[in-house]
Amino acid sequence: MKLSQIECFIAVARAGHFGRGAESIHRSQPPVSRQIRLLEEELGVELLARKPTCVELTVAGKAFLLEVEQGIRHLANGVRAAQNAVRPRTAKLRIATTPSVMLGIFSAVLAKFQRRYPEYGFDLISADKSSQVSMLLEGKIDVAVVRSLTHAQGISAIRLINEPIAAALNSDHPLATRSQLEVKDLSPFPLIIYTGRFSPSVADQLIELCRKAGFIPEVQAEVADMQSAAFMASLSSGIALVAASLQNMITPNLVYRPVLLDAEPVTMPLYLLHREGDKAKSLHDLIACATGDD
Repeated sequence: MKLSQIECFIAVARAGHFGRGAESIHRSQPPVSRQIRLLEEELGVELLARKPTCVELTVAGKAFLLEVEQGIRHLANGVRAAQNAVRPRTAKLRIATTPSVMLGIFSAVLAKFQRRYPEYGFDLISADKSSQVSMLLEGKIDVAVVRSLTHAQGISAIRLINEPIAAALNSDHPLATRSQLEVKDLSPFPLIIYTGRFSPSVADQLIELCRKAGFIPEVQAEVADMQSAAFMASLSSGIALVAASLQNMITPNLVYRPVLLDAEPVTMPLYLLHREGDKAKSLHDLIACATGDD
């Protein structure tokens, strides 16, 4: 039994599809299928039930997945322990962001950073944007990751990505039957927005988006964060415009639909903020991981 076979099995099991599973580990489908078949032959059991459009775990596959995922975590911990035994970690990089950002691409950035630079530790702090900016200026954190740009003196910003926007709405909402929505389709319905103490905030961006589509939205409620807005949408006739990555947060009676403006996907930016003049190598390496310049 080889580690590569287990890696292929876990990827396909998580994706529920050979092609998507292979893609997630940057391999082509035929070798991945072959590795899993060899694994099944060695174990003497069928781990995956092959169907025309997907794969499902068998009873044996579910039991195997539970154990090997724990084993992979133990193996990763062992690798880090061995590396840190001879190469002690340097000072921690202090990173602040919001929970909604951690549901998206930045979690993958941190995983990549930890794999590539195990000598660095990091502390992850959850805070709203205004608190992040204050902590950054006071030297309490080294990095902030935010969805709207601030122009505070002494702070540098790097644009990481433009993330698609989705409409979060109750599964019984009249618009839930559509596969995608134009911004103008939202005009008859109230919005649920999240407040911001720095301008321009994400709420400002979303209201401006509605203005571009020809209407000023009725605001049904203002909440503290993006997740709360989506949750409120699951309980009411209101609609929350959120980052598409929030779909990783599964909530009963809540569905997400892509949002377009004049047939083009609508996006919101994600920025990495740091203090001007910060020359720390750990910061440089994190930025390289986040921007793909490594």
